[in-house]
Order: sequence, then C-alpha cells, then structure tokens
Amino acid sequence: MRLITFAVLGMLVSGWCLGGDQLSITAELIHSGLTEPTYVTAIPDDTGRLFIVEKHGRVRLIKDGVLQQQSFLNIDSLVPDETWNGMLGLCFDPSFDTNGFFYVQHTRGTSSSNRVCVARYTVSSDDPDLADITSRHVIVELTYPGGNGFHVGGWIGFGPDDMLYIPMGDGGYSGDATAGARSQSLTSLWGKVLRVDPNAEDAYPADANRNFGIPDDNPFIGQGSGEIWARGLRNPYRADFGDVSGDFWIADVGLYQREEIDVIEAGDGGGQNFGWDCAEGTWCIPNAQCSCGSDLTEPHLEYQHNEGCSITGGSVYDGCAIDGMQGRYFYGDWCGGDVWSCRLDGGAVVDVQSHTAALNPGGQPGISGITAIGVDWQGELVIVSQQGNLFRIVPDSGGSGCTVEGDANGDGVVGVDDILLILQAWGACMPGSECQGDFNGDWIVGVDDLLILLANWTA
Repeated sequence: MRLITFAVLGMLVSGWCLGGDQLSITAELIHSGLTEPTYVTAIPDDTGRLFIVEKHGRVRLIKDGVLQQQSFLNIDSLVPDETWNGMLGLCFDPSFDTNGFFYVQHTRGTSSSNRVCVARYTVSSDDPDLADITSRHVIVELTYPGGNGFHVGGWIGFGPDDMLYIPMGDGGYSGDATAGARSQSLTSLWGKVLRVDPNAEDAYPADANRNFGIPDDNPFIGQGSGEIWARGLRNPYRADFGDVSGDFWIADVGLYQREEIDVIEAGDGGGQNFGWDCAEGTWCIPNAQCSCGSDLTEPHLEYQHNEGCSITGGSVYDGCAIDGMQGRYFYGDWCGGDVWSCRLDGGAVVDVQSHTAALNPGGQPGISGITAIGVDWQGELVIVSQQGNLFRIVPDSGGSGCTVEGDANGDGVVGVDDILLILQAWGACMPGSECQGDFNGDWIVGVDDLLILLANWTA
C-alpha cells in the first residue's frame, strides 16, 4: 500500500488550514413540509419559480414563494420506493424557452430488475407549470449489474458546450468486488461521466435504451463506448459547472476512508481516470484494474471519515446577493450536516472554510441530511434537507449585493416593499438626487416605473 504522490496530499483535512466562517452568511428556512426532497434547481433567467425533486417521483413547484398543490411532474408509478435511490436529478435544456425540454434521473423497476434512467419530458403547451406526462423519451437506461445497485450517481446537467453530462456510479454497493472493474472498463457505462448530445442523430438506432448522439470530440471514441467522457468514479452523487468559470466540479462518495472532490477545469477536455477502485482519494492500493501513478487524476480535495462519511456535492456560487462569495464551491456531508466552501486558484483548491455553525443560527430547524445544494433563478444557493426543509444561504446582514430591475429597496427581491417605497416616492425627483423607484431614469416615479416593477416581480 502507498499514497499517490500528488500535490493534493497537503489537502487532507488535517492539513487544510481549515478556517472558520470568514464569509458573513447565514441560512434562512424558506420552505418545509416537503416529502424526502433530493434536489432543487431553477430555469436560468426564469422569475419566481423553484423546482424541487422528491425522491418518490415528483417534481414540486414553488411559485412566488408558494408550494403549488399540483406537481410539475408526477411519475411516482415508475419510481420504486428504495432506501437510497429514487428520483435524484433534474435539469432544463439550454433551449428550454423554445423546445420546452427538461430531463430527470431516476431509478425504476423492482429487485434485481431495477434500472437507472435518464428521460426527457416536455412542458405542457397549455400550462407552463405542468409537464406533459405523455412526452417521455428515454435518453439512457441501464439495468443494475447486480441486485443491490446503490451507486447510481444522481446529478445530470448541461455544460457550457450544451452537451448533457451524466455522472454514473459504479452500480454496486459497499463490498461489491466487481464494482472497480466496471468503473475502469471502457465498455461499461458504470463509474463514468457520460457526455452526450440528446438532440443529435441517434448513435444507437437499434438500442431502445440509448437514444442520443455522441459528440465528435469525446475522448474514448474507437476505444470503447464513445459516450464515456471520464472514468474511475465510485458514486458521483452531485456535480456542477461554474457558470462563469466553466470548471466542472464532481463530488465522489468514498468507501472506507475518504470523500473526494474532483475538478475538470474548463478547456481540459475529458479522458480523466479518477482511480476507483485502486484509489480512494489519495489512498491507493494497486489491483488488477489499475495502478497508482501518473495515469490517475488526483482529487483536488478530500476529507477523511473523522470529518464526515458521505459527501454531498453542491454548487458554485455565481449569484449576486453576497459580495465576495462569487466563484466559491459549496458542498456538504449527508451524515453530519456540515457545509464547507472553497475556491480554485491556479488549479488548486484553496481557502476551505466551514460554514456549519453560521448556517444554523437557531430559531429554525437545524440543517441535516443534506441531499443537495442547488441554486434558485437568481443563482442564490439553496440547501436541501432530506427532512423536508429548504434553506437559502443569505448575507447575515440582511443586505444584498444584487442589482435587480424593479428592486427599489435593494434587497434583491422585487415585491410588496418595493411597491410601498414607490408609492412613498411618487412624483417628480430633483435631477441629480437619489431617486429611489425611478427605474427608467426620467426623474419621475410614476406609472412607467410601476410597470417595470410588476414585470420583474419575484416575491
């Protein structure tokens, strides 16, 4: 046994120089009473809608702060009641505004016939808050390699290149002796990141379970399954692309010792081998599937099981409400409810900070059982608790660095308080003075400004 001699050795938790809460943030409970939520996301540039995935096959909709009685999507009949899996992922097509496509990741079937599936649906032509249940189109569906397929990944999303990325777990379970071989094999889709074009000509027209095109620049075309982008993962439960940087962050759940975060930097392309199962983080034991050394891509960050036991990857913060936080990657641990953040500088993870204490201010339920850290329509972070709660990360001062059209009081939300301010300021302003509520710059607070406010309503 030996450790991989990577620069990342200094990133073990014991040597992180782990800081306390240097960011001035806290968390506010924004919703409770959901049923085992697993993920949260929004349509970019949409206003006031938040989509929540529930484990048993429903996508719930919070609109203007109110949980809608009708689910956006309900495929409960397809999704089995499993301890660890269910419906785990959701993303919207880059051309959603014109094609209405969105994608879900879920398990289906019973016992040894269980399968993991990524399917596309279309929003209803009659109701933008409802999916067309009859529009289901399978992108990829895989039968579990054994009876206990606990490691199925969960996140799906589009990259800056408009390709669909699907991180897959190894399809196994703790102690599965065959899992590592699947993760390393270029003919198995388990334990990989898949990169496909769901809108291109079908690369497998004779296979009803694979309905997608393969990008020409995928790295393993001609060597195995062309849709493979990277390999050597155990259970990449959550991932995210930085909206500004384009860096791809992947959180991979470990087995006995370590949880890890892998980063594929923008422009690096695919082809990485993250080492499972001869490497768990930087702890490496060569086996028949792979060997330690330069052929493996080192994790950018890891922590040992005295700090947590199951990493929940999160999101890169690209919002505007919290100054100085842009570009930081937030992640948590399912077991302890801990939340940390870090940033990438010169190819290395730096400035790891713990936010657990700050995000549990008291007076509301504590954060536990973290299943996701997603973003709302403004890019603000939302923590999902399996206990049914959603928490938004906010500045602890209550202020906002956002500039939102129609936001007269500068709190990042366009709502009733802004209407009240406009009514108080109604009329002409002195040129050159601070004229709150004058959104069109004519030095008059009036009907035109009220119309701008209503068009950007988010409260």
